[in-house]
Amino acid sequence: MKLTFFLLLSLSIGFSPLLVAQQSTTEIQKEADNIKSKEGTTSFDYAEKLLELTKAYQKENNFEKAKSLDQEVSGILKEFSDSIPEDYEAEYAIKEKLENLLLEQYLTRWQGFIGQERYPEAQQLISDKDWVKRSIKIKQYLDIISLLQVAHQTIGSQHKDYLENWNAAYYLYTDVSYYNLQQTKNLWKAITLHRAKETAEDHPANIEVLFGYANFSNRTNDTETYETLKTKVEKHWPYAFGNKATVLTAPPIKKNSPPKNTPVEKEEEPRPDQEINVSSEMTDDDSELPEPPPEPPFEEDTESVHFTVEVMPRFPGCEAAKGDDKAKKSCADQRLLQFIYSKIKYPEIARENGIEGMAVVSFVITEYGTIIDFKILRDPGGACGKEALRVVKLMNELPSRWTPGRQDGENVRVKFNLPVRFKLN
Repeated sequence: MKLTFFLLLSLSIGFSPLLVAQQSTTEIQKEADNIKSKEGTTSFDYAEKLLELTKAYQKENNFEKAKSLDQEVSGILKEFSDSIPEDYEAEYAIKEKLENLLLEQYLTRWQGFIGQERYPEAQQLISDKDWVKRSIKIKQYLDIISLLQVAHQTIGSQHKDYLENWNAAYYLYTDVSYYNLQQTKNLWKAITLHRAKETAEDHPANIEVLFGYANFSNRTNDTETYETLKTKVEKHWPYAFGNKATVLTAPPIKKNSPPKNTPVEKEEEPRPDQEINVSSEMTDDDSELPEPPPEPPFEEDTESVHFTVEVMPRFPGCEAAKGDDKAKKSCADQRLLQFIYSKIKYPEIARENGIEGMAVVSFVITEYGTIIDFKILRDPGGACGKEALRVVKLMNELPSRWTPGRQDGENVRVKFNLPVRFKLN
């Protein structure tokens, strides 16, 4: 299917469309030659003018000449990168300028692929998340929104490359400041807009990003936005936020046999109910996990919470992977571990007071894949339990939900215990 990019032409991505339209390649070439005669080839001004010339040739569909100029720019920027002076102020100024030009070159190259309809190569550039870090580093935030817009147009907001880039941008803004909150809010606005254009209002893919945006709004005390989004979500997922009473359904427990939180069959891959060690080195401690509550009296309830089901819930990101449920579960468990390790921090108060130990957080994964009923079951102190809980709650701010557990072909609620061991070196 041939793709169209009308909006692409109006995006401001590191260059001025009006300037390119008003100046011919001949005029820009003369300006470049003038800079070269005064400053030589190793000049930021000369590299910048060559990038402007590259865009002008792309506009004329002369992609061979544009490619040649791109290679010349790469050579100039490499010379700067290899010869940065030791003087701090000079080093900082050169690195900042270098980062700006590298980003502009990246975007120019990407635009050239789009102009030639070389979509796989353009997509490959989008899947390279370095542009996200570079854009944030030099505060070119609009470039991130622009490229997410293009990813939406080319591959869609449900594609793994779009989601990985979105996540890379979202979690780089970790400091709580007005500027960062505005940028993360803009990211949520972008993905909800893209998803609304791609799917129907009642489609799960649309509802799941509204749910994530709602949880972000709740965490950042944006009550008005939270209530608006919560209403929209509950229109289709009535109990996604956990506002319905449930009954715990424990697995059958044999007499004189310790209860378990996990399926009976053994699996070699890491499972989410295995403990996570927060330390610079892994430990071999095999402390037992906290036991689930005793089996409650039998009671008919279609919204029961299970401890183990035929198909256990899966952390998002692996549903497109090849293989059966077991293979997807293995992939999802690895992603869960990566998520926890990348987000959790050893609490400073615990570090200062030499506090170690296991924190256990329990939660319920609903039939929609949302997470509710958070509880700290074990806390060694020093804010370790709170830190584990904070990271678990961040899962509701992902743009994708968990894949719900299934029992007898139906999505059901499943209780989950996540142990996190904090250990000082």
